[in-house]
Amino acid sequence: MLHTSFYEPKYAAHLATDFKNAELIDTKWLGLWPGGSALYKNISTQGSDQVLLNYWSGVDGTKMTIRKDGPAGEILASFVINKTQGEVIREIPFKPLQGKVNLYFEAQNPRAAPQQNTSSIVWFAFVPSLKGKEKSGFTAVKKSWEELLQVRGTSLPILIENPDYMTRPTFVFDRGNWMVPGEKVSPKTPKELGAWKKEWPANRLGFAYWLTAPENPLTARTLVNRVWDQLFGRGLTATLEDMGTQSEPPRHLELLDYLAWKTVQDYDWSIKSLIREIVTSATYQQSSNISTAAYQKDPNNQWYARGPRFRLSAEQIRDQALASSGLLSPKMYGVPVMPTQPEGIWQTVYNGESWKESEGEDKYRRSVYTFLKRTSPYPSFISFDAGSREVCLSKRLVTNTPLQALVTLNDPVYLDAAKALSQKVWAKSEKNPATAIQEMYKRLLLMPISEAKKKSMMQLYATAKTEFDRDPKARDEFFPGADASLAALAVTANAMMNLDEYLTKP
Repeated sequence: MLHTSFYEPKYAAHLATDFKNAELIDTKWLGLWPGGSALYKNISTQGSDQVLLNYWSGVDGTKMTIRKDGPAGEILASFVINKTQGEVIREIPFKPLQGKVNLYFEAQNPRAAPQQNTSSIVWFAFVPSLKGKEKSGFTAVKKSWEELLQVRGTSLPILIENPDYMTRPTFVFDRGNWMVPGEKVSPKTPKELGAWKKEWPANRLGFAYWLTAPENPLTARTLVNRVWDQLFGRGLTATLEDMGTQSEPPRHLELLDYLAWKTVQDYDWSIKSLIREIVTSATYQQSSNISTAAYQKDPNNQWYARGPRFRLSAEQIRDQALASSGLLSPKMYGVPVMPTQPEGIWQTVYNGESWKESEGEDKYRRSVYTFLKRTSPYPSFISFDAGSREVCLSKRLVTNTPLQALVTLNDPVYLDAAKALSQKVWAKSEKNPATAIQEMYKRLLLMPISEAKKKSMMQLYATAKTEFDRDPKARDEFFPGADASLAALAVTANAMMNLDEYLTKP
């Protein structure tokens, strides 16, 4: 059988040092000018008889030489680079070496300008050439290998663990001074949370085994606490980011231990089974209604005498509005989209990027597909306490501000949802305002509207209709193509989407 081992990770070009007539292009690619050179230190060639080189070039006739240690060192590879159409990956013969070595790259090209990059190196890797030339089928395997090398997949970097030959030693610094290394140390796990088994590899895979071992009580408890927080708005231990001696103790330790044990032993780490266990319980299915006396005794519901009640997240609020109105797109996967947002949010002066609003159903896709930029987050998400992605959040803070009401009343997404809902209900109700308001409320809240709320909504509808009858221009600006009755119903729908019970998980 023909086979080869592709060792990862590749050596990235930006690891170069000792530049001479060379530069890092865009801080990540090695550009060598005529007569330029750079050094890569402590490289393990693994005895490979070839090096894979990923590069591109805009000029012909560059002679590239790789030497051992320096400009006078032994030549390990010598080859010519010509102009390419984009990036290429090339197999280059290399003198086999054992152990780690410093690789000296140099380029010569008399045709290139003094400060012109003769080539742009992206990465290099050492992979032995395919064996078995004398065997049948070698040509087909070789062709498949070459095609695989040229596949243009995603350029998104994926973190993996360095192999042993690329690991760096770690030392305890003397009095914290990184220039004075002390005792050499290696990664270990706390014995108090479970012993390390000999059959586990000493890498991240072994660490994963240790984390999920039945003897380790920490992981299952942390998982249960986070799931409980998402379902009840507050964890059994309120400090999600810290479960230990310095944290708030669990309110119900026996319950936490019970669910953690079942998660490992009965559910085999199935989060779906854990959620089913919680949401089908009598505790979760209680009404969230509460009397004044009960609230005074237990304001934080730590004894769970009532069901959970907390405000939805930023993404849930947007998706709920789109789903209630029938606008939410069921489309799955694909690139991020740019839904409607107020003008003037993006003002990128360096690269000319702009917020190009998506068309059709793309602007009504689930919030998880929304394009996010750390320096300019999506406005309505930030208003409802979503993170800016500049730092990692273990738990979002929940606030209640006037700005949130401005979002649900004025943001284009919620206005579009209100208009779409009013159009659907208006036709179905045979243009009867009272019937339409009842139907809209039922669609949004999944319950009949009370007489008091119905009266308030009818008053709002009447006021809006009067205004739109008096000012057709304002009506056309708010809802082009609609008459005063339909536009007034859209205003009413928009107000319903701003109700506390619509934005809150009951």
